[in-house]
Amino acid sequence: MAIAALALGPIPASAAPTPSPALGTLLVAPPGGYAPLTTATLHGRFDATTYTSQYTSGALVAEVSLRQDGFVDGYGMTWIQRSTNRILIEFVIAFKGGKGAKSWLDFEEAADKGNADYKHADALGGVGTYYGAHLVFTSPTAYTDAFSFVKGNDMFGIGFVSGKDDVLKLATAQTKSQYAAAPDQTIPKDQWPEIAQPKQTNYLGAIIGAVLVLVLIGAAVRLVMVRRRGA
Repeated sequence: MAIAALALGPIPASAAPTPSPALGTLLVAPPGGYAPLTTATLHGRFDATTYTSQYTSGALVAEVSLRQDGFVDGYGMTWIQRSTNRILIEFVIAFKGGKGAKSWLDFEEAADKGNADYKHADALGGVGTYYGAHLVFTSPTAYTDAFSFVKGNDMFGIGFVSGKDDVLKLATAQTKSQYAAAPDQTIPKDQWPEIAQPKQTNYLGAIIGAVLVLVLIGAAVRLVMVRRRGA
């Protein structure tokens, strides 16, 4: 056991990276006349559990998927224009790498398309990897046009909600502004899991070596015991 412990050595826990610039500084300002809706779920920093609670019965599956994709941190804001009762939702989620961000974007797109209120895709040019959705809700009637896109290791979401079908242009303009303002990445690319060499690989070799050492020790002990009995 002592030999095995020496072979293994200390296995430090990997710390989650810290996005820079901070996510709270990345969201673009809303159009004129919008004020913060402080009672909304997305108002400030959020974790994976808070964000995936919107999936209701599928929240657990969504949270597991989000964490597996490398969720690091999230920040969102909800705004309301009192004169029209339009609502604007903006958020950004940082992932450990670009691959995880794109994987979660695919998850969200599939979830939206599976929603009974989903009507059709919204098109948008010049923003790289994205998807857009137009949804119509009943009781009460509400229309949503929303876009989500990936830039670097971050996924951004922009969505307008209105009592009338009149917010596509707003969502399009706001999303283009957000894409232009977003940094290329908030975690250096050489630290992304799909690019950086996983540290676990070296420890895996050490663990395998320790197991082999234990097997050899056990075989030697059994051999000595057999010889003693036969003496």
